Amino acid sequence: MDYEAFVYLWTNTVNNKKYIGYHTGSEYDGYDTSATSEEMNEAFAKGELKREIVAYGTTQDMIALERKMLLEVDARNNSEYYNKSNGGGKDLKGFIKPSLDTLQEQILNKSFNIQSIEKDSVAAYDKFQVRFNEIDSKHLKNIKEKIDDLNGDTSEFEPVNVLEDYNGKGLHLILDGNHRITATMMSKRAKYIPVQYIPKSAYKVYTTLELEALANRLNPLPDKPALSVNKDDAIKFILKRNEEGLEINSEQNIQELLSWGFTKKAATGVITTAQTQIENSIAIPSGAVWINWKDKRKKQLESIVEQYRDKDTIAIHASSGGFRLDRLLETSADFPKKMKAVVVMYHPTPAAEKKWFREYLPKHEKTIKARISMRINFIYLETIDYNAGLQDSLNVVE
Repeated sequence: MDYEAFVYLWTNTVNNKKYIGYHTGSEYDGYDTSATSEEMNEAFAKGELKREIVAYGTTQDMIALERKMLLEVDARNNSEYYNKSNGGGKDLKGFIKPSLDTLQEQILNKSFNIQSIEKDSVAAYDKFQVRFNEIDSKHLKNIKEKIDDLNGDTSEFEPVNVLEDYNGKGLHLILDGNHRITATMMSKRAKYIPVQYIPKSAYKVYTTLELEALANRLNPLPDKPALSVNKDDAIKFILKRNEEGLEINSEQNIQELLSWGFTKKAATGVITTAQTQIENSIAIPSGAVWINWKDKRKKQLESIVEQYRDKDTIAIHASSGGFRLDRLLETSADFPKKMKAVVVMYHPTPAAEKKWFREYLPKHEKTIKARISMRINFIYLETIDYNAGLQDSLNVVE
């Protein structure tokens, strides 16, 4: 089994008292625990403790699982546990508290104070905007028309959720519902907006990142006008989490996206796209640009290809992200006496370059060696212009 770390549970076989912990390394490396409880050490000495491995995975995921398990039982204040803390600390990255599920459920169940507020007042609140695209015009038009059909009555709409006193007394922050607010403002018939005020006591323990996750979770509200989160929103959130230190491909990210309503396939697509963006940004040094051969240097590209053509050799150019061996063979059929081919290869992105050498090239070389008598060489163009300057910044891979 391939893993970085594991979460373990020690249980006292006499009184059933427990200790939850995690360890980076093998379960067979001799590590037992980092606990400092004298009571637990006494139980060790008496042979009363039995260890169980709860889960295996990456270090970050195991730290997060330990934290989640400790919080669920409040181990620090629970007499049934030896733990003196509820985990966490500097090694915990991008963690979302499991109690956020409870707050989400309370909001969806409309457990907090809901009032009908004049639309101008609500529109003046600060906005917690998490969407990649701030306003969707089609969705906005749809809500406005629904409001007009109801003669301005918004009482049956899902309430706009507001963090009460977020920026000070009376300075509320809109958590979600920006489209409903804007549509209501556009409607001449509507005067009021239903608002659910979430008290500071309910949300103050959460970080900005956690509140952003909550806002995205709340978007797909059932049966009422609301705009579901899209892929761009999700990528933006995953990248923010990565900035806090959480690995892009962490299982925590998959689980969070599932809670937003993504399918497993769609969530995996978000993770892949976010990872590609990270790879692209890392590959290009500050002040440099990734060379766009196809659009910005096409004449130069054609000139380079022409240099390789002779009586024995055909030459083409191709992108590492779209090269097809069968198309090269189709081209070669027009020159049956030429037994050499040169493919001048350019890489459209750093991620494409990495995938070419890691995945595509080995497959092509294997096929060429086993099945093709023509000699084929791949020539690689430069990828980075270190002296382009700001004037060429539009060529930077985003």
